[in-house]
Amino acid sequence: AKMESTMAVVKFAAGNIFTGKFAEFKVMVARLEWGVPFTSRPHSLKGWYDYKPGIINCDEGKYPELMGQPDIMQIMVALVAEGEGEDAGPFVVNSNKPGEPNLKTNPRVIAYGDLLSDQSTGGEYLEFEIPLVYREGDTRTPAYVIIVACASYRGDYFTGGVGSTLYVDGFSFTYR
Repeated sequence: AKMESTMAVVKFAAGNIFTGKFAEFKVMVARLEWGVPFTSRPHSLKGWYDYKPGIINCDEGKYPELMGQPDIMQIMVALVAEGEGEDAGPFVVNSNKPGEPNLKTNPRVIAYGDLLSDQSTGGEYLEFEIPLVYREGDTRTPAYVIIVACASYRGDYFTGGVGSTLYVDGFSFTYR
């Protein structure tokens, strides 16, 4: 899959892909449902990536100190338990609430891992392995897996570099 950050109409749009679905779009606000059904407890996510960071040239005021710096890509994986009531089902993400949900602190998250890099791979694919770090003592069975790959890590804040490009391929889970 190829992800490239660009300008979409009047806003910066980070190139990204995720497990789940694009639920709706109303008046410049997107609603996403992150996660697909998944019930196993893998050790890690493996795969390949090729990254060409652009220079951060878009920011809506949250990270002005990053202007002129290389962009950062992210590949992230999380295993989540089923929620209750309005929190049931996949994680709901709204573009008007950047940084939410915080998968590192959300109590539904059973395990989390990510890879961040601002380094160009020089047009070559690099192999990666992201260990899943399980919450200590958490024995719950996952209900969903969330995998996100993005060419501009702070794209949810409309911050990044036009032209940042991430390719990913060959994702698989390892088990012990």
